[in-house]
Amino acid sequence: MVEIKIGVVSSPRQVNSGGDAYLVKKFPGKVLIAVIDALGHGQMARRAASLTIKLLTASNDTHLEKLLTTIHKALLCTVGVVIGLVLIDYDCHLLTFAGVGNITIKLLGQNNNIEVILPAGILGYRTNNVLCQTISISEDDLLLMHTDGIINNYELSPCQLPVPQKIIQTLMSDYRRPNDDALVLIATELLDEGYEEQVSYE
Repeated sequence: MVEIKIGVVSSPRQVNSGGDAYLVKKFPGKVLIAVIDALGHGQMARRAASLTIKLLTASNDTHLEKLLTTIHKALLCTVGVVIGLVLIDYDCHLLTFAGVGNITIKLLGQNNNIEVILPAGILGYRTNNVLCQTISISEDDLLLMHTDGIINNYELSPCQLPVPQKIIQTLMSDYRRPNDDALVLIATELLDEGYEEQVSYE
């Protein structure tokens, strides 16, 4: 079976104590992708990110706004997180974005060139509102998500899109903030059921 291809590179500022995290979770006919950035660095940030992953893993809810509300309430005793959520629906060829804070989410392809601007806020501290938007996707679309450990002033050329590994390498080598955790996630073949993950750490 051909599957969604997911490549991730995580580069914490301090070894074994990064506050950036991600989750890929399969549902019938759908896949949920989350990218998380806990405030600050070190063990407190890692605990907030780990709790968020635990909550997402335990939940069977695919209603993204409800998930964000649940996470917000559970993180009130932590440093808080910013988060980007993406739900891919294979049958309907739809992709739903939701989240809060400075997580970058881009959908790139022949028919799409979209950057999602999430509203300001911090789950576990302050959320004035959340964004939830659904769009149609094509087979050649590429999903790019990253934390603010990557400086978001780059432009990707069309020749880079077919080679996701080069995009990750470029962002990590040329646009990485030296004093912050960083995580980059790229997903391709978005309309193929299931997923295949490749993860590396720097």
